[in-house]
Amino acid sequence: MDDSLPPIAFDTAAGPALAGAAGIGGYLRISVRRQQRIGAVHFSDACLIRVDAGRKTLSSHYGSQSFGDDSYIIVNAGETLDLDNTPAPDSGVYRASCLSFDAALIRALPNSAHAPTPPRAFAGLLPGRGLDAAVEHAIQGLLQPEQFSEALLRHRLGEVLLAIATQGFQLRVGRHAAVDEQLRGILSASPDHSWTSAQAAEALHMSEATLRRRLRAVGSSFRSQLDQVRLGVALALLQGSREPITQIAARCGYASASKFSARFRHHYGLSPSELRD
Repeated sequence: MDDSLPPIAFDTAAGPALAGAAGIGGYLRISVRRQQRIGAVHFSDACLIRVDAGRKTLSSHYGSQSFGDDSYIIVNAGETLDLDNTPAPDSGVYRASCLSFDAALIRALPNSAHAPTPPRAFAGLLPGRGLDAAVEHAIQGLLQPEQFSEALLRHRLGEVLLAIATQGFQLRVGRHAAVDEQLRGILSASPDHSWTSAQAAEALHMSEATLRRRLRAVGSSFRSQLDQVRLGVALALLQGSREPITQIAARCGYASASKFSARFRHHYGLSPSELRD
C-alpha cells in the first residue's frame, strides 16, 4: 500500500439513497437509529454490502456471522437470509451501503470471475484501496447516471466484481438466464402492474402452460415470483427513500396500505412503519 495516497472519502454521514440502472445493478444506502431484525430477505442478485457504522449479522440454516465497521460482505444471488442491523454504541446509528449486480453483468466477465456452483452463500472480504476505489466509482456512476454512458457504468460495476473475484469468491450465475430470472426482469420493471401469468408469459414469448411448467422445474411459481419481486422492491424503497408508505404500497401493486403492511409483516417479521422508526 502507498501511504502517500489520500484516503478514499466515503459519504457515510448522508441519509438513505436509492439508485439503479436496468441490466447493470443498483445502489442502496441505509441509515437507521434502532436495532432491526428483518427475516427472510431474498437476494435475487449478488450484493456487496459495506458496513459504514454499527454491526450487521447475517443468519441462515448454516449459522450466523457478524460484521462490524468498515467490513465488506458479498452475498450470492439466490440466498435468503435473516438480517440484524445494530447501531454503533457511540453514534447510535447503523449505516451501510449496498451494491447489487445484475446477472447479465456477471455473465459478461471472464470465466475465471464466476462459477455456476459456488461453495459459499456469503463471505467477508478484505478491505483495501482497490476495492474501496472500485466501490466508490460504481456508486458515483449509479447516483449520477446522466453523466455516464451505459458502457462506463458496466465497466465501473465490473471493476468491483473483478476486485471481488481476486479474493476468491465465486459468484453464482448460470450460463444463460433461467426462466425465473427472466420473469423477475419483466415483473420488476412494473411491480405496480396487475400482472397475470398469461400476461407475463406473453411478455416472455411463451405460452402460459410453458411458463408454469418451466417455473415448476426450478421449484418456483408465478405467484411466488411476483410476491418476491414486490416485497423486495418495497423493502428497498422503505430503506432507501423517504416516500410515504401509502405511496410505496401503490408502487408495489398493493390495493391498500393496510394489505401491504400485513403482507410485509407476515414475510419480514416487522411492519413497514417499524422498519422506518
